Amino acid sequence: MEKQNYEKKSYETIKEKILNGQLRTGDRVPENVIAKELGISRTPVRRALMMLETEGFLTIESNRGAIVCESKVTVGKFIEMLEMLELFTIKTMDKINNKGISYEPKLFYRRLEVMEASFKLGDNIAFVEENWQIIFDFMGYLGNTYAANTVRKMGIDFFN
Repeated sequence: MEKQNYEKKSYETIKEKILNGQLRTGDRVPENVIAKELGISRTPVRRALMMLETEGFLTIESNRGAIVCESKVTVGKFIEMLEMLELFTIKTMDKINNKGISYEPKLFYRRLEVMEASFKLGDNIAFVEENWQIIFDFMGYLGNTYAANTVRKMGIDFFN
């Protein structure tokens, strides 16, 4: 396996441990343990740690190593995101009603069917991704690229 694949595997392994709660806020991420677990040298692990620091998952401190940061999406930030989505949704509905904009509900019904199937399969990620896609599609009726980009950034924050 080449270096880049080792880095990617290290990155994915550490990120998964953070996202699934095996590594929590304040925990140290020992590069030697990760390297041993993956059967690789510490160099690709070190590079993966630096990438995760750039993304805000870790803080690397001198003589202490990598430490898991608090989640980017706190409960407060999540509530703020929901409030913003509510405002955008109300504004979009007003615009659809006031301007007589027609929309195709079949698209939304199909997406709901995908969400239902994902739920039945226990595929939480697919369920949430489809939910966000419905939001993105609906916000498209607002015709405001700034709002659409803001909603996309919220979706990215949510997934991170």
